[in-house]
Amino acid sequence: MLLRKRLKDPNLMRMVGCVALIVANVAQFVLHRNGALPESISDPVSGFLFGIAIGTLLLSIIMRVRVNGSGCAS
Repeated sequence: MLLRKRLKDPNLMRMVGCVALIVANVAQFVLHRNGALPESISDPVSGFLFGIAIGTLLLSIIMRVRVNGSGCAS
């Protein structure tokens, strides 16, 4: 119940999205630099992590617009 309340906070979702973006960037650097895994595995993994990060950041923007009302900055 507490987690569900906190996930409705746009600021928290933005922070989660930023952390996910950092994790995705570091994972991409490590996976491509290491060379132990072939590209057929490292590319989808980094793409999935970037997708999670972008989706979470977009969700925080949508939540912020709903909280503020119109969404226009006029």
